[in-house]
Amino acid sequence: MMERCAFCAIARAAGEKTPVCTAGVNFYALGPAQAPWWKGLLAVLRACLALMEQRLTEHKLAQARPEVVIRPTLPPDVGTLTGFGKAAEIIAAGEAAARAALPQIELLLPQQ
Repeated sequence: MMERCAFCAIARAAGEKTPVCTAGVNFYALGPAQAPWWKGLLAVLRACLALMEQRLTEHKLAQARPEVVIRPTLPPDVGTLTGFGKAAEIIAAGEAAARAALPQIELLLPQQ
């Protein structure tokens, strides 16, 4: 099956059964003046990296089976290669998620 979206093509090649468009960008449909080839390549590399990170995280969580998982809500434009300029926002999101998980954590601590 020829995918119209590069993200879906990569996901399908990685074994995904359903398309997983992370950005919804079909750069194949854009002309060269609108999307130089390297922008499309960077988008594909970012999608590959995001998919790989997601799968590795799922695998590690399945192996470790932690009792509490803290997942801060991050802005959608923050990823492995982006978001360095948003450190304060990312740290605040992590602190808020950790505070929200405190009751769960306290239940697991030995009672004194």
